[in-house]
Amino acid sequence: MLYRNYEILIGFWPLLVITSIVFLLEIWLQVYHRQKFNVFVRRLGIIAYTFILLSTLFFPITISDSRLTLTSAFEHISKIPLLPLIDGAFLSFVAAHKGDFSVLKTFLSAASYHLLILVPLAYFIRRENKTAASFNIWLSTVAFSIIAQIIRLLLNIFSGFFFFDVNINHVILNIIGSAFILTVMHFVRKNYLKNRGYNWKNRGPHNLAQTMAVKKFLNKKIKENSENYRGQKITRRTKWN
Repeated sequence: MLYRNYEILIGFWPLLVITSIVFLLEIWLQVYHRQKFNVFVRRLGIIAYTFILLSTLFFPITISDSRLTLTSAFEHISKIPLLPLIDGAFLSFVAAHKGDFSVLKTFLSAASYHLLILVPLAYFIRRENKTAASFNIWLSTVAFSIIAQIIRLLLNIFSGFFFFDVNINHVILNIIGSAFILTVMHFVRKNYLKNRGYNWKNRGPHNLAQTMAVKKFLNKKIKENSENYRGQKITRRTKWN
């Protein structure tokens, strides 16, 4: 019910200011505490993505002269899973068959947004935390999606009208998107390490990781001043992948 009079309490500019400060801080850290360039670029990507994610999910925060009750707020939640997606897809293709592609374009645009919005989140968590299990990362994206819908519901109650759409199918699409990217990254990593002679589970040399932990092996080879690893001297900086 967007026809009600409302005002923007918090717009995009505070979020933009905070993002700019963090962005400049990351550049300053790169200048005075240099890190790998690909890591630097990835951190900038995380900052930009965080701004886009938060701004599209929760901003602007509005207020009006009325308030929603919990009952009315819950009544306007789309609680039926999958069926609206199936109906929307069916009606879109029927309209496209009759020559009207605008309905299909609108449906695909909305569905693809919710399908892809958490894909970068899962990707960045995977890249920043290589030891975490993919399933745990997937659970964290599921929790984030559910919490985001709850926050949007609370913002609607605070605003006094249904500014944000709260829909269980958005959560389902978020879950599918994050599961897809994590599955792809899992098999890419597995094949990458196998093709280079590593054990893809332990991130160490395939023939040695079967009998001892990589950390124990590394400490032992450092004491021996060994050069057995691909003709390179083994140190604590040895790259295993």
